[in-house]
Amino acid sequence: MQAQQDLNESLPLPAEEMPECWERDDRMNSLFAQFRNRSANPQDWDSKYRFWRGLIADWSKYRKRCSFSLSDLNKAFKRNGRSPACLSIVLQELHRNGEIVPMLNFIRESPNSWGGWAVDTLVKRPLFWSFSVLKNSIVETSVDPETRYVHLETVKELGELILSTIKKNEENTLFSMSDITKNCIEKVDIKKGSLSDDDVKLAMIWLRLNKKAAFHLSPERDSNDTLVKLSNTHVKEVTEAEEGLYQLEKQEETLIKNLELLEMEKETVIKNAKAYLANGMRQVAKSCLRKKKELEKSIEKRAAAIQNIQIIITRVRDMRSDSEVLNSYKAGAAALKQKLAEDGLNEDNVADTMNDLSEVLEEFSEMQSVLTKPVDYYDSDLEDELTELLAESEHDDSINNPDNNSGKSQSNSNVNGDKKQPNIDKEFSSLRLEDLPPPPTKYSPSIKSPVPSGGE
Repeated sequence: MQAQQDLNESLPLPAEEMPECWERDDRMNSLFAQFRNRSANPQDWDSKYRFWRGLIADWSKYRKRCSFSLSDLNKAFKRNGRSPACLSIVLQELHRNGEIVPMLNFIRESPNSWGGWAVDTLVKRPLFWSFSVLKNSIVETSVDPETRYVHLETVKELGELILSTIKKNEENTLFSMSDITKNCIEKVDIKKGSLSDDDVKLAMIWLRLNKKAAFHLSPERDSNDTLVKLSNTHVKEVTEAEEGLYQLEKQEETLIKNLELLEMEKETVIKNAKAYLANGMRQVAKSCLRKKKELEKSIEKRAAAIQNIQIIITRVRDMRSDSEVLNSYKAGAAALKQKLAEDGLNEDNVADTMNDLSEVLEEFSEMQSVLTKPVDYYDSDLEDELTELLAESEHDDSINNPDNNSGKSQSNSNVNGDKKQPNIDKEFSSLRLEDLPPPPTKYSPSIKSPVPSGGE
């Protein structure tokens, strides 16, 4: 069992993740051998390169090795006491393809992002690497075994792991490099290999190049305690105010720990005083009580200092919150002004529009009042014309019927207000009453007789 465990630890990867051909001597002898001229057998050359390229990438990610040298690879992939003889060409090809970069180039400060490495590799160096490939076909080139290279894909993966350790409410707050390393170790399976501070620093450099991390190294601070600010979106440089707040928070933690120790020491002194008093050692018990009073004074001082620091921290955080609110107000005011300018909204335009609206409404109201008036069809011209037509009609009737005309004229004269009154007695006497029955001789209400009709 121990021998099997030692064998697994000596492998670059766990046994279940190793290539199947690792146990085949004939195949591995070919893969461990030096590259032949590519023009002789390009398929074999490409197959061999892909094997080592994939194995190096898997080993780097598994071990969390962001950087390595040719010497490190020869030790990691040693098999049966033999190291690969072809890794120098593999490193050159990886470098030419932009998958690894020299350590000195990677740690160089650059305003470019991740894509800058590809531009630097694929645009600025093609002539150099074309000459290098041509030279490989003639004579073997050598790589310094101690030159360290950074595997970009592994650095990117570790940088994303670091960001995953930061909670949402912890973004844009300061951490020490040692705290970040500790958080990452908790996230990484220790069985898969330990995580070094150097690897974390390389990942932090990658995050900084991508504007997701900011450093602040004070001259009096150790490099391992470099202050780092992280964010998943965009991060600004560390300010003096943020550094001061970080120092206050660390001082608060230190004072709280000291206060806890003083409280524990006070409890111990009280227990000792009781024990001495129980044994009759009163003077020693008094000495313990004196020490307890001194501890209480120290505790009061520490508590007051902690209270003051907490007040300052609260004020600073409130100021930061107020500053963010003010910035939000400014941004909102600027956006509103821009929108008003785009839409042409101002006091004069609004006043003119309201005045126009009032005029339109007034005109509409007048139109409505006109439309609601009753329709009058009386026309004086038509009335006069009708009167003339009526007079002409009467004149024609008088010509055609002279007898009726006299009666009508008489009646018209009466209707039109003639002052002559008719002879009522003469008209009354002219009435003939012989057709009427004679009146009864005697009134007898008990006899009911039918009224004779006109024919009887």
